[in-house]
Parts: sequence; structure tokens; C-alpha cells
Amino acid sequence: MKKKHISLAVMLASVIGVSGCSSAQLNNRQDLNLPDSYISDLKINQNINGINQLSIEWWLNFNDPAMTNLIERSLENNSDILKAVARIEQANALSRVIETAEVPNVELKTSGTRSKANDQAKGNQVSNTFSASLSSAFEIDFWGKLHHETEAARAQTLATTYAAEVVRQTIATQVAQTYLKLLTTDLQIELTQRNIQSYIENYKLQQLKFTQGQIGQLELKQAEIQQIDANVQLKELKQQQSLLISKLSVLAADPLIDLSQRAKSLPETPAYPALGVPSELLSRRPDVRQAEQQLIAANSKIQVAEAARLPSFSLISSGGGESATLKNLLSNPSEVWSFGPSIDVPIFDSGRRRAAVEQAIAERKAAEADYRSAVYVALQDVSDALTNIKFADSSQADTEAKLQAATIALSLSNARYDAGYSSFSEVLEAERTVNSSEMQLLNNRQAQLIAMIDLFKSLGGGWSST
Repeated sequence: MKKKHISLAVMLASVIGVSGCSSAQLNNRQDLNLPDSYISDLKINQNINGINQLSIEWWLNFNDPAMTNLIERSLENNSDILKAVARIEQANALSRVIETAEVPNVELKTSGTRSKANDQAKGNQVSNTFSASLSSAFEIDFWGKLHHETEAARAQTLATTYAAEVVRQTIATQVAQTYLKLLTTDLQIELTQRNIQSYIENYKLQQLKFTQGQIGQLELKQAEIQQIDANVQLKELKQQQSLLISKLSVLAADPLIDLSQRAKSLPETPAYPALGVPSELLSRRPDVRQAEQQLIAANSKIQVAEAARLPSFSLISSGGGESATLKNLLSNPSEVWSFGPSIDVPIFDSGRRRAAVEQAIAERKAAEADYRSAVYVALQDVSDALTNIKFADSSQADTEAKLQAATIALSLSNARYDAGYSSFSEVLEAERTVNSSEMQLLNNRQAQLIAMIDLFKSLGGGWSST
């Protein structure tokens, strides 16, 4: 008998030792090797005339009321956000359920029965039985199992909250970028329509020259092809416009969305936000905080699994009475009560509890990998956004210079053609270059604005952990 007590003590000590070592290792802060600055040579860190504190409503920096209204409606009605809010409510409810395990459970049970028995000697006997009892059960959290279950539930709730903020920032980004693409398409349609009108007038002029014998059929057909190509381009742009409006209606959960009041031009590029240092992303990015809380929950679940291998201690009590009459139910003769401890000692489970610990450790490793990945993706997002801004800004100057040169070349080509020094093909090629440069300039302005939106989002969208 003494050997059994010694064996049990050794087993408990070894399990407690394993639990303590795991806890110490798992609570150490991971070395993420964060750089001192973002991987980009874009010189905007001085933040001259920039945004010192990025607001959570970063879209206000674009000064476009239509965009602001559209984003706010989408954040209020979008089904993905509504689902995220529902998940938060679900997580909160689950957390409260788990927290109640640390509080004694009290139950009141009452019953009343009327029965009939057939006795040969006494005949039919009818009797009443009334009972009432108050019981309580409370598990003593000797090993911290309940505490770690509560800790894991709270971390999961926070992770769900941060996940909702990720959805919110993603929806805002999608709406803003889609809206800017719509404005760009609007301007390209307007440009193409002006070009078509010019091509129509040019075609009429070429028809007149053809009837007068000044040009051949080749020049006439080239002018006709130019007009047809522009019509095809216009139809493609209108198709894109319709698809973008449809996407915005889905994001805003409004099939009858009215965008007639949208801006007639692209907004100015907002000032650069303060970048800070890469380590700030650990608290500014909701996706990083989500992964962090999931890692905390995984750590706690290991402690829960390890505590499940140890004996559990509970206090159980009950009191009440049973009587044939209701008025004597709680009198002394009918009083019944009990009180005592309960100990549950795991002896043999074919390694089930140990396997649960190993499973929890494996889940913790996966959560750590997810956390590291979230941090490194955050760093890459900021660097990519800065790189895109840099090259979009650089391309803008080149595109403007190209358009200016193409416009001068077109003027010279028209003069040479009118003087009879060049063919009509040269004029058409110059016009195509001007059209292409104008479209490219609009696309590059769109790229600048979208890259700035990506930077706002990659920096955490103004979100704060406090």
C-alpha cells in the first residue's frame, strides 16, 4: 500500500514538472528579428506636411463625400461584417459560459407525486409524496485548469474581435479602390467619347476628300477603322463601368445603389501618413493581434490538457426534505442533507490524455507559425505599398512628359499631312499615341491612389489596440 502511494506521488510530481516546464517555455516572447525600418528607399519618413496620426477612418483623407458615404453604408450593411459581428457575440457568449465554471453551481429541484397501490389487506391505497432539494457542486481549481480554460476563451473572444476589424478594413479598402476604379473608368469613357466625336468629324472630312479625288480608298478606310476601334473601346469601358457599379452594390448590400452623385474627377493624392517603425505593426495591425490572441489561446489550451491528467477535486452538497404532506416538507423529521468532497483520479486511459496534450502542443506550434507569418506579411504589405507609391509617382512624371510630346507630335503630323509631306497613316499613329498616353495617365493616377489606400491599410488602417 505504501508503494502505491509513492508511485502516485512520483507520477503527480512528474506531470506537474512537465506542466511547469511547458508553461515557462511557451510564455517566452518569440524572437521575430524585426528590422529597424521598412524595406524601401522611399524618402517619406520625414512626414513633411503629412498625417501625424492615422485615423481609423483613413478614407476621410481623400476628401470625397461620395466615397465616404459609400464606405460607411458598406460598413453598416455588408453581410461579411454582419457575420463578423455575429461571431463576436457568439464568442462572448461562449466565454461567459466557460467563466461560470469557476463559480459554484446551485440547483433547486422540487417534485410532487400522487400514487395508487392495490393492497389485498388494506385495499386501494392513495398516497402523496412531496420533495424539495437544493444542491451545489463546485470544482476546486487546484491545477489552474478552469483558469486556463477561461483565459483561452477570452483570448479567442479577442481574436474574434480583431478578425472583425480585419473584415472591416478589408471591406473599406475594397469599396475605396473599386470606387476609384469607377471614377477612372468614367473619365476614360468621357475621353473616348470626345475622341469618337473627333473621329466622326475626321471621317466626314476624309469622305469629302475621297469624293474630290484628293485621297484614295486606303486613307478613307483607315479613318473608318479608327472610328470603329474607338467604338469598341467605348463599349468595353461601359461594360467595365457596369461591372464596377454592380460590385459596389454588393459591397454596400444595396441592389438599387445610386451613384449619380459621385465625383467627376479623381481626388488629390492624400498626404503620406506617419510610418513609425516596423515593431509598431504588432499593436497596430488587427490581423497580427488576432494571430497573437490565437497563440495565447493555444498556450492556455496546453495547460488545460496537462491539468486534465491530474486528479480533480470537487465539493458536493445537497439539502432538502421529503414528506407525504406539503406543510411538513421542510420539517425536521423530513430533512435530508449531504456534504462531502469528490476526487477523480485518472488511472488508465490508454494514453488519451497524453495524446490530448500532444495535440494541444501541435496546435500551439501551428498558431506560432501563423503569428510569425502574420507579422512578416504585415511587413511585406507596408514595403510593397511604399514601393508601388514610389514607382507610381515616378511613372506619373514620365507619363505626363510622354503625353506632352505626343500632343506636339500630333500637331506636327497634321501640319505635315496638310502640306502633303506625310501620309494619313502618320497622323493616325500620332492620334493613337495621344489616346494611349491619355489613358495611361489616368491609369497611373489610379495606381497612385490605390497604392496610398494599400499603405493606409497595411499600416493598420488607423486601428488601435487600446
